[in-house]
Amino acid sequence: MPSTRTEIANLALGHLGQYRITDIDEQSPPAVAVRDAWAMARDAVLRGHHWNFATTPVVLSQLATAPAFGWAYQWQLPADFLKLVSVNGVFSGTRDTEFTIRGNLLLTNEQKAQVEYVRCVAECELWDSQFVMLFGLELAQLIAPRLTLSGGNALAERAERAGLLATHSDAIDSRPQVIRAETNSRYQRARFGLDPDIG
Repeated sequence: MPSTRTEIANLALGHLGQYRITDIDEQSPPAVAVRDAWAMARDAVLRGHHWNFATTPVVLSQLATAPAFGWAYQWQLPADFLKLVSVNGVFSGTRDTEFTIRGNLLLTNEQKAQVEYVRCVAECELWDSQFVMLFGLELAQLIAPRLTLSGGNALAERAERAGLLATHSDAIDSRPQVIRAETNSRYQRARFGLDPDIG
């Protein structure tokens, strides 16, 4: 499995029928195209899934100033932050979510912020092998207009299949988190027909 930037660059170029490069830092048109698109493709693929190899827990530092309105506290997100997974055990994007992101800040009403997030993993030797395969396809799509007569549309279906396979494999590598309903929680009230907001 490719593990260096040059090897992964050649994986992407191979999808386009391009010749291999010797070094990703050389000044050939393929190498320049790969370098220009590398960070954008990497961050986009990382944000597309809660990758195990890129998910990191952290306790955030609270800022001294409160948000202007709507929330009680604000917290500084890490410099390598790409995507929020959970805050204090509550997954992002669920109905129980009581936090939001504004720029590089997390806003909450809670007095702590224990966060799991997807970070930017620049070291490609740390990447999961199926992530590498998906990244190679996504990178190829981005650089196709600069290096070929096509727009890279033929790669979209292959990238979609690779993405489904990679995210499925990555998901089953982790034990599902069991979240037990608290007494008188919205879940329990909804289950027994006691929540007026749920029909």
